[in-house]
Amino acid sequence: MDMPTIEAYDTHGDSFARRYRNGARAPIERLKQAFGHRYPILEIGIGGGIDMDRLLEAGYDSRGLEPAITLIDGAVKHFPRLKGRITQGALPLNGELLTRWHGHFRGILCSAVLMHLKEEEQGVAIQNMYDLLRINGRLFLTVSATRDGLNEERRDEYNRYYAELPYERVIALADVVGFELVQAWHDDDQWHRRGLEWTSYVFEKKTNASSSTR
Repeated sequence: MDMPTIEAYDTHGDSFARRYRNGARAPIERLKQAFGHRYPILEIGIGGGIDMDRLLEAGYDSRGLEPAITLIDGAVKHFPRLKGRITQGALPLNGELLTRWHGHFRGILCSAVLMHLKEEEQGVAIQNMYDLLRINGRLFLTVSATRDGLNEERRDEYNRYYAELPYERVIALADVVGFELVQAWHDDDQWHRRGLEWTSYVFEKKTNASSSTR
């Protein structure tokens, strides 16, 4: 994730988090359907912390990764049981986190994050998440395919970058590293923002194959 986007979340994190806390980005019943009895779960990009907290409430051992310290502080303030469970960092992951977490998780929730990455980083990020999962681990990935109101550099009024991620591209990125699609949903934006639709995917890791060996 590029620095202007991270800085936007640090600068405006409080207002973003208030909106996020008014509604979970991923319905807990859908997460239960996707993850089943799989845990521990890593949420990449915790936002306001509500999804991570609801996973804990549902009995999942959940951990978080978030680049914006403002969002981390706000999440812990409103959901105290998240304290000590959130690591500061972003996709693509650094080498230390890749080594520490390699093959550790049985589920990853990554909602509204991948579209903030430039095209050349997206494949690396998908590979990172594949490498963090155990065999038969699942990735719950939510992205917006397109977005209205961006400037010529594909940035919004807060200077956040947004890539185009149509269904075909997401499937292709996942296929390269070895993910298999389990299920997908298409949803309208819950805050009724114009020109914004969401797609959620559940991918499963079947083997240890990596993009370097395929």
